[in-house]
Amino acid sequence: MTQLNRRLGLALVLVATISLAVPAMARIITPDRTTSEALFRCTVVLADGWELADVAATWFADEGVLVIERTDGARRSLRPEDLAGLRDAAGRDITREILPAWAVDRLGGDMPPVAPRPQPSPHPEPVPDPPATWPVIDDPAPADTWQEIGSAGPRNPRAPTQDPRVVFSLETGYSAPHDGHFGNYDGGIGFEGVLRMQIAGPLYFSGGYLFQTLRNPGYYDWPMGAPVQDDDCCGYPYYSIDDDGEIRGPWAGISLISTARSPRPVRFYLEGGLGRFTVDGMPVWGWDDAYLGYRMGAGFMFPVGDQATFDLGFRALHLPNLDFGWSPDDGQTMIGINVGLSLLGF
Repeated sequence: MTQLNRRLGLALVLVATISLAVPAMARIITPDRTTSEALFRCTVVLADGWELADVAATWFADEGVLVIERTDGARRSLRPEDLAGLRDAAGRDITREILPAWAVDRLGGDMPPVAPRPQPSPHPEPVPDPPATWPVIDDPAPADTWQEIGSAGPRNPRAPTQDPRVVFSLETGYSAPHDGHFGNYDGGIGFEGVLRMQIAGPLYFSGGYLFQTLRNPGYYDWPMGAPVQDDDCCGYPYYSIDDDGEIRGPWAGISLISTARSPRPVRFYLEGGLGRFTVDGMPVWGWDDAYLGYRMGAGFMFPVGDQATFDLGFRALHLPNLDFGWSPDDGQTMIGINVGLSLLGF
């Protein structure tokens, strides 16, 4: 009954975890969904001093870019680092009314003051009649920075963002032996520190240190020793224990972390590696100094700031050469769920 309750509880935790992870995965798979603020008609001042007057500006929150559109339909996307600010038709600074606070902090330049408007002359000169055809005035911005709207181009352009070079994580969670492994010990709390360093793009070198506890079952429900003639049960003595088990050791491997498409993306990661683990408090048959282990993990990193994420993931640990003596196979496996906090270094 205890084994059934433990499996039912783990199943409920897995269902709750998947229900949280599915919306995040949907955001990664279908990143074109955006939430945009209101449309503003304004003058956009670039970080290099150019001013783009009388354009329609829309802030796209998911992508973290300001999309501006001229009257002829040409569009351009700008990151906060490309901007100095925005003005309305009266020359009033409306930057903070359109951009969020984090984008204002990343502006790439200082917006110059509005040039004084020329005052009308008390003796105006007569204005000549306009020519039959007005000359075409070129836009001061380079033509190749604008994108004409067409069926082939995306309507929601994205700004490339930087991926972290280093990710340091502290995690804790609950893991349980799979299918009666680890001598029928009960699951326990584990702790882990993980360091991931970028190699190229989504590929990271990863490594860490794992510490996992297992609660003792109180007794083993299998015989340990020679038959006993006067045993009323089944002719064998039973081995009783009082200590909790522990697994600890370092590991190293490779991680894949999804690349960023917005300033604060939900990232998915998948990783695996090899480790050297020691086992304490359990009656292991061989009592070697350490055992080979395969450590695997997958999960999501939910942003809680520009350089921090809340992690939710699955973990698996397999020791292929850990022998308890009475098991039909030497391999021992446990699976579980981890939560943690990651710090991102750019």
